[in-house]
Amino acid sequence: MFTFYVFHDNATSRARIHEGQCDHCNRGRGVTRPDLPPNPALWSGHFDTIEAAERVMVAFAAHKKNPDVGYCAACKWTLQAGEEPLIPRPGPR
Repeated sequence: MFTFYVFHDNATSRARIHEGQCDHCNRGRGVTRPDLPPNPALWSGHFDTIEAAERVMVAFAAHKKNPDVGYCAACKWTLQAGEEPLIPRPGPR
C-alpha cells in the first residue's frame, strides 16, 4: 500500500506529490544534507490515497498567482485505477 505526501514551497509556488518511500520525500521529512542550507518548504501528509494528496495540492495552487504543481519525476510509484486526477498524472514509468 502506498502513502503520499505533498511538498509545498511557498517561495517558488511549487508543489509536488511524492510517494512516501521516494528518496526526495523520505516519508515527509525531505532530503537533509549538511552541505545544503535548510529548506523552509513544508510537507503535508501522510495521505492514504493519491486523490487526497491531489486535493491538498490543488488547494495550495488556488492561493498562488503562478503555481507550479505536479508529481515527483523521481518517484517510481504506480497509480491505482480510479477517477480522473485533478491534474494530469505522469505516464507509465
